[in-house]
Parts: sequence; structure tokens; C-alpha cells
Amino acid sequence: MGDRRAWDLVIDGPGWSIPVEAETRLRDVQALQRKVALKCRDGGFDRVLLLVADTRHNRRVLRLASAGFAASHPVRGRDALAALQAGNLPEGSAIVLLKPATARASSRRRGFSSGEHNEQGLA
Repeated sequence: MGDRRAWDLVIDGPGWSIPVEAETRLRDVQALQRKVALKCRDGGFDRVLLLVADTRHNRRVLRLASAGFAASHPVRGRDALAALQAGNLPEGSAIVLLKPATARASSRRRGFSSGEHNEQGLA
């Protein structure tokens, strides 16, 4: 499968692999979509996990660009994570929001799990 070094991470399962592209701060969404599409094409992947820091700014950008991401990342983040946890390849590309470590720690202190945090079902 192509040049795996170009990805932030590649998750391998039994007979499958899925690349992960991580972004801490979303800026030019169209440039990001082009970059990811080219890396998928060049690497021979038909799906990708876009891991995005769960910040107010990034949630706003994702809301504003939701139509553009809907076609390229049709699987909900939760569903992709559930598939991976079960040892399966997600059915398509997904956006997964990840809370910064300090936010995850404070959520645990308040009694929330790391998966309960957004209204869009992205993670």
C-alpha cells in the first residue's frame, strides 16, 4: 500500500489498513480535503480517518463545512471507532473529534466519558 510514511498513522487490522490524518487546528478546509484525497489516491486507500482536535474553533469550522465533508466522510466518527474497537474496517471515511488531554481529564472529573461531547455525532 503506497507510502505509509506520508500519514500521521496507519491502523492495521486483519487483512486491512486505514490511514489517519491528524489536524490540531482546521484552517483551509478545501486545501485539507485536496491533500487528503491526493494522499489516499497515491497511497491506494479508499477511506481515511480524519482526527481533529475537539476545540470550539474546529467544531465551528466543521459545522460551516459540513456539506463538503458529508460526501467525503460519510461515516459517523462514533461508528468508525466502534468498528475499529471490534477489529473491523470502518465502512468509509470518518471525522473523529479528539478532546485535548486536559479536557479529557477534566471531563472525567465531572463524570463524563471521553465519547460524550458533541451534538453532531462526529466522535
